[in-house]
Amino acid sequence: MPASARHHVHTLADYFAVERSSRHKHEFLDGQIFLMAGGTPRHNYVAQRVLDALSRALAGGPCFTMPADQRLATPDGLYTYADGSVFCGAVEVGAEQTALNPTLVVEVLSDSTRAYDRADKLDRYRTIPSLQHVVLIETDAVDVEVWSRTGDGWQRRVAVDREATVALDALGIELPVQSLYEGVDRISAPAAPASRPAR
Repeated sequence: MPASARHHVHTLADYFAVERSSRHKHEFLDGQIFLMAGGTPRHNYVAQRVLDALSRALAGGPCFTMPADQRLATPDGLYTYADGSVFCGAVEVGAEQTALNPTLVVEVLSDSTRAYDRADKLDRYRTIPSLQHVVLIETDAVDVEVWSRTGDGWQRRVAVDREATVALDALGIELPVQSLYEGVDRISAPAAPASRPAR
């Protein structure tokens, strides 16, 4: 969950007011407003690689990508920003230009959001009726986790080999894992926090 101190319970109108007056993105969850932290260079690079690969694979068809600035909402009231999304056909828009019907969402994992993205946020995403795929991708190791809607629930598949491909059956495409990570090693991994000197 994005880092922020909890305050009193807010309304959705409060959230939209904060969003309109701020240069930063926020998430609204169970009456709380959370500041969403910016990504590291590796995070941003991998997010862009995934969107570029999706855009190439979907070119000429009815589906298209949206960047991280597109706010999404779930039926149970989560308002958030994924690291990327795909829509097929017309985009259904709710309050304050919030998109309601993604076919796929992408989350690039980080130390501060990994547990939330893989648990509560994933569960909430999967309540979106139109959603067919959730892609969770690591930045510091080759690890692409794909959740796909099936007839009786959701199926999880993981690719940890650069030579593998990621199948997104609902979109009729496959993404080479190598294309998602190519060049990432040019960007240094986050350094470990410096230890505090002994007093």
